[in-house]
Amino acid sequence: SVVPKLESEKSRLEKQEGAIDAHNKWLAKEFESQKLAIDAERKQKTAFICELETKVGMHEQEISTTQSKLRRLEEERNKLDNDNDKLRKKLVDLQVASSNQDVIAKQEIGSSEHLISVQTAEIEQLKTLLNETLGEL
Repeated sequence: SVVPKLESEKSRLEKQEGAIDAHNKWLAKEFESQKLAIDAERKQKTAFICELETKVGMHEQEISTTQSKLRRLEEERNKLDNDNDKLRKKLVDLQVASSNQDVIAKQEIGSSEHLISVQTAEIEQLKTLLNETLGEL
């Protein structure tokens, strides 16, 4: 009675061991499959990260180039502003000089007009004197 029980138990344990072995094989296959999927995903994400790093590097280079251009343009603008300020000062100086010349010219014209007026009066006096002298002769 003990032997058949032991054989029955042995048979049950062998079946159970077979089921456990089959399950372990299935788990090993599942593990390998998931490992391969994870490795593939890791490679894909690594490639994506490399692509992003390349893009970031290109953008950083673009930013650096743009900043250099901006600095150059700011320097150029400052130079143009300085040149513009110098030209404005020259214009003001020329306007002041022109205004001074206008004042001098107006004074000279006023003096000339006065001189002409005086000389015209003298000519009229001389004409009158000449006519009187001629009339006496």
